[in-house]
Amino acid sequence: MQKSLLFLAAFLCSSSLALGAHSVTLTCTASIDSVTGYNFYRGTAAGAENFSTPINGSTPISTCGFIDTNVSAGVTYFYVAQAVVVNGSSTTTSANSNEAGSGPVPIAPATNLKAVPQ
Repeated sequence: MQKSLLFLAAFLCSSSLALGAHSVTLTCTASIDSVTGYNFYRGTAAGAENFSTPINGSTPISTCGFIDTNVSAGVTYFYVAQAVVVNGSSTTTSANSNEAGSGPVPIAPATNLKAVPQ
């Protein structure tokens, strides 16, 4: 079991972020195949992620990526991921991945602007 944990701790080889109008797309590359899923955590300061509940919900997601749509314009977010392995009634999580920062979420421009003569 200890050997598996060492591999889990190094599951995230690379990550990237893409900003949308009001979303942040997280992508990563896993280095092992025995992962049940992934949990993603967010904070608004470096090293201050909230680990009480993953932003993807209580069930780990099967892909190493997530689109965070619960973000506010102008705010910078920081993210880490954990790999999750479920083996019967036992659940093991990896150490945190590297931290990725989003930069400020862009403010969406106004749309349908019209000029009305007076």
